[in-house]
Amino acid sequence: MRDERVKTFISGLKNDYSKIAKEPVNVEIVNEVVYALGSEIATLRLYRAYDKNRTQGYSPNLKTFYFGRELPEYMINIINGAK
Repeated sequence: MRDERVKTFISGLKNDYSKIAKEPVNVEIVNEVVYALGSEIATLRLYRAYDKNRTQGYSPNLKTFYFGRELPEYMINIINGAK
C-alpha cells in the first residue's frame, strides 16, 4: 500500500515538475527531499518557481543537473500514510 502511494505521489510530482520545467524531468525522493533530475535549464526553471528550502546544481556522480526541495510536512504525511 505504501509503495503504491509513493509511486502515485512521485508520478504526480514528475508531471507537475515537468510542466514547470517545460520538459521531462525524473523525480526521486531521498531522505525527505524531492529531487528533479534533468537539464540545466529545466532545473533552473524549477529553482525559480519555488522560493524556500531549495537547491540546484550539478551532480558529478549522476552526471546530470538536479533541483532539490525539502518536502513539506503534509507531503511527508501523504507518503507515510498519516491522516
